[in-house]
Amino acid sequence: MGEIRQSSAFIKECIEDSLFLLMENKPYRQIDVKQVCERAGVGRTSYYRYYQNNDDVILGAYIRMWTRWCDVHKVKERKKFTLDNAETYFSYNLSIKNRLDVTYKNGLDVVLLRSFEIIMNDETIGHNYECSFYGYGLFGILKEWWRRGFKETPEEVSQILRDFYK
Repeated sequence: MGEIRQSSAFIKECIEDSLFLLMENKPYRQIDVKQVCERAGVGRTSYYRYYQNNDDVILGAYIRMWTRWCDVHKVKERKKFTLDNAETYFSYNLSIKNRLDVTYKNGLDVVLLRSFEIIMNDETIGHNYECSFYGYGLFGILKEWWRRGFKETPEEVSQILRDFYK
């Protein structure tokens, strides 16, 4: 069972990486499933086993990257934003700067935002309102930071956010 899970994760990662690599040189809307599969070295059946379309691929990539980053960095609070974990959030996003570049340049902001919603969702009504509040705000701050070329450090952006609350 563990081998199947690892194999599935590997195939998903190959598909995700392939789409992002293709997006570096070609507009997203001109990339079809066949091109992604060829680049990934997988068949269309494998692609459609895990994804319905390329938006799903990007969504899956962002969720996987966040989960992996949290595992590696031993992040305990993954589904809730607080001022205490702001630096963690911004450090993560700086670590995936290249992926964010191609996402924003291809106008796929809504897919990135959807990943925030999925990651932070825990089915608690009050919590989900809180997550929506922070998620949309953080999404806006992240986009501005990206527009500015990530000039500030994660620590500086976190401090800017803390200053909002003073």
